[in-house]
Amino acid sequence: MRGPTRGALVVLVLSMLVLLLWQLRQESQQLLDNQRQLGLAYSSQLANHLSLNMELKASAGQALLQPHVLPPSNPDELEELLHTLRGVFPTLRSLAWLNGQGRIIADSRAPTEDALYLAELLQRGGGESFFYTFSANDNGRIYLLLRHNPDSAASGYWVLRLTNQALTSWLHEHHQSPHHWLLEDRNAQRVIASNTTQAANNSSVAPPVTAENLDQSMLKTPLKGSDWQLRALFNERKVRAQQLPQLASKLLLFILCATLTLVALYRLLNEQRSLHALNTASRRSLQQAASVLGAIEERVLVTDSNGQLQYLNPQAEAMFGLSNSEARNWHLLKLLPRLDPLLLHDTALHNDLGPDLVEIQQNGVAHLYDISRSDLSEDQKRTGFV
Repeated sequence: MRGPTRGALVVLVLSMLVLLLWQLRQESQQLLDNQRQLGLAYSSQLANHLSLNMELKASAGQALLQPHVLPPSNPDELEELLHTLRGVFPTLRSLAWLNGQGRIIADSRAPTEDALYLAELLQRGGGESFFYTFSANDNGRIYLLLRHNPDSAASGYWVLRLTNQALTSWLHEHHQSPHHWLLEDRNAQRVIASNTTQAANNSSVAPPVTAENLDQSMLKTPLKGSDWQLRALFNERKVRAQQLPQLASKLLLFILCATLTLVALYRLLNEQRSLHALNTASRRSLQQAASVLGAIEERVLVTDSNGQLQYLNPQAEAMFGLSNSEARNWHLLKLLPRLDPLLLHDTALHNDLGPDLVEIQQNGVAHLYDISRSDLSEDQKRTGFV
């Protein structure tokens, strides 16, 4: 049994290891799925937050500019208007008025250097009540196109020029998020803002969307009133690397437990084998002792410390007409009423006087037998007599 038992233990441990590896793989995949779902939920919330912020600021700007469909008549009024607008748009640089055909009526930053871009802006967002766009010129510039009257297609427009820091202030609290995202111009495929390490280390204005970004992309959400979109990113390799120490510690802990279990089972197996060998040797010794007791002429009776019979050898069974199973119900003094009861109590006295003689009736004839007694003891405590 030694070989098969060892093989069974090895198979058991290997099966447990395979089961653990499968469990760890399932746990890792579940963690990845959870992180992916959290990233998607965060991206949706961020897109809603940014869209609402952009719409509210556009509405506030329209409300402030509504009394100024025509440009102010003097520089002081213009400066006061710009100051008021900076309460909503702190990074405001300049303000321009356009007619319904897109021709520039007035500009707080004359001469106008971006007339061509403003004409293009009107073509892309002229049908909206407000429209945001991004230009990489001048270290990054945000344009906000506002219609004088959203319900009239012939109304004129205001154009607010903002620095790129406007987005930074709008998204400040989201730059520290563990979920990565990109705000990009979906037409030019360039990154306007991001919280990734790669974008933070890139000093260029509006870097292009990379192949790595496309590979990590989970969701693209267009933002209303702009040509921007929010791209949710998920770096599976990085998340797996973050999970690796925890999964490795679990694996090592299980291997340790499995090894200790195997060692304990192996020691139990050795102990069981030793006990089996001792039991076999004891049975062999008992069989030899029974053979010896059956071969001698003396009648041997074994009792416990109280004199209750425990064993009769074959000669004693034949003499008294009792079997071993029947003898267990007999007391020695009941079987030998003429026996001195002190034999069951005092050892030294009878050992000094020699054997006792007891008369025993056998088939109607009285016979004298000499009785000798020996003690049975265990751990220096008397357990019976022979």
